[in-house]
Amino acid sequence: MTGKEISEDVIKNCKQGDRAAQRELYNALAAKMFAVCIRYMGDRDAAEDILQESYIKALSKINELDKPESFSSWLNQIVANKSKDFLKKK
Repeated sequence: MTGKEISEDVIKNCKQGDRAAQRELYNALAAKMFAVCIRYMGDRDAAEDILQESYIKALSKINELDKPESFSSWLNQIVANKSKDFLKKK
């Protein structure tokens, strides 16, 4: 499953706190989002931390997502912002 194949049902189930749906969502995009983190951070450990923090934020704010089809780009923006925030603090 890629970001484009994430179904509305998966997003809907995530909004209801379904752990299996959250895992499916993570597995669908983790590699792609990790690559984004690596590009910003240049460090595997920091990238893993940013990825984890980004997913925590995304899942805690998923009820604010109006368009399930835009989840991938929404998550990408969260990852980019988390990475930039980390680099600013460093």
